[in-house]
Amino acid sequence: MDYLKELLQENNSELGRHLRYSLQGLLSSLKLALKEARPGDEGIPFYKKLVQNLDELLGENIANEQELSQEEDSDVAIAENLRDTHPPRLILQSLSDAFFSNETLRPYLGDDLKPRSTTDSDLWQEIHRLLLRLPAPLAQKWKQKALKLAEKEGAKEESENVEKLPFFEDKLLYPGLSVSGTVISKGLSLSTQVPLDPRISNGNLDEDLKFLAQIVSICLYFIETEPSLHHCLKSIQRFDIVPFSPRQKSQYISILKLRFQNVKESQNDPVKFLKARLDLDEAINSLVYLPLVKPNSWWGKLHEEARKTLDQAFDKVRNAKGDHEVGLQWLLGFREDIIKNTEYDVPYPLPTGGTPGKVMVCLRVYSWINEEKLLGRVIYFPK
Repeated sequence: MDYLKELLQENNSELGRHLRYSLQGLLSSLKLALKEARPGDEGIPFYKKLVQNLDELLGENIANEQELSQEEDSDVAIAENLRDTHPPRLILQSLSDAFFSNETLRPYLGDDLKPRSTTDSDLWQEIHRLLLRLPAPLAQKWKQKALKLAEKEGAKEESENVEKLPFFEDKLLYPGLSVSGTVISKGLSLSTQVPLDPRISNGNLDEDLKFLAQIVSICLYFIETEPSLHHCLKSIQRFDIVPFSPRQKSQYISILKLRFQNVKESQNDPVKFLKARLDLDEAINSLVYLPLVKPNSWWGKLHEEARKTLDQAFDKVRNAKGDHEVGLQWLLGFREDIIKNTEYDVPYPLPTGGTPGKVMVCLRVYSWINEEKLLGRVIYFPK
């Protein structure tokens, strides 16, 4: 800790001052976390020790600074105020200001166009998670702008230090970030080398099922990590689009696991397999954001790729013994034209100037198997 003390006591160092402010903000956050921790949490003793060490480190530094000039004493007073009332100024503050004040993004991000993060690490990830919901050209523009603004503050791209999600291709969704060689935020990428989520697969899968398992693995990750993700799965939320509560997260995860398991176990029965695939497709497509994303966003394309696999499921039934008559219809256009083929449709709750009666998202396709009709479900803009 001696080298930290030396840097904190360096009166003519902007980096020393930034470190002091950052540690003071961290100390305040740790104390707040201790107050809110549940009794018996095994991390409490370690937190208390860390708080004690930071108190001693910062306390000694403040005592040494009493001999500073009047201007430096003023800086200490400002730092103390920040410690007591506000988090320290972020390294990425200029990026935050530019992004969240940009009115051209509001139609795509709505009420999410305000920062939730209080640390540079969370802010970098928050902004890039929002970019996954933007039309691809606009998202690419902001990726480049975000990196340039971060580099102006002394940060550098870290393309290797990333979380990885299983997929059929290797693709960097957004890079991590480092300052002075220290990683301050991890990135996110798709990878052919990482395993599937163990909750949904414990063995070898054919290519079609493996792709579905990759999609479900990604969905599970976003359910657990993305605070702005919403849902409208009929078996949980029949008439509305809502953010996840902790209980609903657990429910949704269980349903995704079960529906994927049903697909795996019904492969030898083409009709059961098709119904299981329709149920799984509905669970995937009922994960949505508000405002609803555009089809050419990363999130929109992920849903589209998942739904395209339904064609293969229908072909499997057509080619099976038994001469089954099957078909499907993606529900698009206006609700009044397809309402006889739907049930429990969801009105789009945001007045964004949409076309009255227009279908915004097809949550479940309409299909038929022999004489049985399986109704679809949509999100529509109400009249």
